[in-house]
Amino acid sequence: NHSVNVADESTITHHQPSMGTGVEMVEWDKRDLPDVSDLRVLCVDDTPSNTRMLQWLLKQFSVSSIAATNGLEATLLYQENPSLHIIFMDYTMPVVNGIEATRIIRNKGFLGCIVAVTGNAMDDDVQEFLDVGADAVVTKPMKRNKLEAILACFVMSRTLGEARHNLRSLQH
Repeated sequence: NHSVNVADESTITHHQPSMGTGVEMVEWDKRDLPDVSDLRVLCVDDTPSNTRMLQWLLKQFSVSSIAATNGLEATLLYQENPSLHIIFMDYTMPVVNGIEATRIIRNKGFLGCIVAVTGNAMDDDVQEFLDVGADAVVTKPMKRNKLEAILACFVMSRTLGEARHNLRSLQH
């Protein structure tokens, strides 16, 4: 279970179960991150709870997103929304998996960042995602600090190419 308390407009306290016996309290300041509210994001995952959690995390940074439940939907949503900046892509999905969807989206000319979010963190799986055009591969569940690093990397880069290059350092 996670709970969030908004102390004021700029500070959020996130209570999450710790690895020990108690509850870890993490506090962050939304002003630490450059303005990301203009980012256009697609979340692709066939598990609704994963999608909801990622969209909830994005919303904490004032980032709105759209969602797809499989790779085919993702390719169609990209065609309808070609100005997307970031796609968070699951690996294992029905209809079209994340690897194939990433390949298709890149072949259709997507220049933004694709971040694979997967439980399959074996070296071969990671390399396969990178080979088809993913810029980074992170393991589930997506952690708030990892998402913040991804968004900051994107926003602080001067070009899409630089953002894609910088995301490579965020593996796992």
